[in-house]
Amino acid sequence: MKIAQVATSWLRVPPENYGGAEAVIHQLTEGLLDRGHVVTLFSAGDAKTRAKIVSCIDKSPGLNNENTININFRSRYYKTTMMPLFSEERFDLIHWHISYDLLPYLTAQLSKDIPAVITFHNYYDNTEDIFSENSKSYNIALSKSFHAQVPVKFFATVYNGINIKDFAFNPDYNGQKIVWIGRFSPVKGVDIAINIADKTKTKLTLAGQKKKTDYFVKTIEPAIKKSGYVDFIGPVAGIEKSRVLGEAKLFINPIRWDEPFGLVVPEANACGTPVVAYARGAMSELIKDGFNGHLVKPGDIDGMIKAAKKIYDMPEAEYRQMRANCREHVEKNFTVEKMVDGYEAVYKRVIADFKRKH
Repeated sequence: MKIAQVATSWLRVPPENYGGAEAVIHQLTEGLLDRGHVVTLFSAGDAKTRAKIVSCIDKSPGLNNENTININFRSRYYKTTMMPLFSEERFDLIHWHISYDLLPYLTAQLSKDIPAVITFHNYYDNTEDIFSENSKSYNIALSKSFHAQVPVKFFATVYNGINIKDFAFNPDYNGQKIVWIGRFSPVKGVDIAINIADKTKTKLTLAGQKKKTDYFVKTIEPAIKKSGYVDFIGPVAGIEKSRVLGEAKLFINPIRWDEPFGLVVPEANACGTPVVAYARGAMSELIKDGFNGHLVKPGDIDGMIKAAKKIYDMPEAEYRQMRANCREHVEKNFTVEKMVDGYEAVYKRVIADFKRKH
């Protein structure tokens, strides 16, 4: 197949020290190339890929406030999103990805002669009037829970996948630390993680990009300074991320939102580290309670503490088995290969359905 993948121009593909849509786009693009498909990537020019790059900006500027209000950068984002519609190349399909805003969805509705596929990596509240009941795009959800959450007609669900080779399995390590890795946003619940560490007197490793937001400055920094149990190590990636995840006793994920997927959960599991999470969003699809972690009623801090204690109190052989379960669960369900399988199957169905209708 001849496929156009459309990223934003805001962040590099793949991103540095960050997960999210651009990381998935990178893995999908490279996976499709490995299968012999011809892929053109519409993105900023600094993308690291074997695909052909079509770009109108040499370097991705980043998604800080100063950049997002810059008319030059915004215009180039608009152009990147719309360029596949005016390309001289004849694609079998165009695949847009929704992350930053809903412009890709609106752009895809303009595609008349080529099937338009959209993966929703994010959703924005109070936008119901944007979506048409007669949507011309083939919409893809990241999870069944997300499928049910967004008021748009979905064609399929395809789980995200990680490159299992990037995450070393640590079967026997019996470290005592809790770990949290992610974006410092209220919805990620890092303040809850710190609270739990303080209440249980357990060491907590925090990893993420420090940003001078109100939440970080007014809530997280004071909590870190007050706590005697937090080790803030900044952003991690590659081998270091694998090490930090693999050396932890458990990963804690006290989210305050219905997360569409959550890549860090299979990343932690791939290293053998069980996950304790609030049962929101896709968590019940990523975690089999008692097998590769525990699910807790949303907002129940005492429940979180009890679930963590279950893991700490496990006999050594039982805990090692849970670590093995974690790796097995990812290998069976959430690898790049599984994700590419899913998209290949969807693409074939999309092309057949589009030909039948046209």
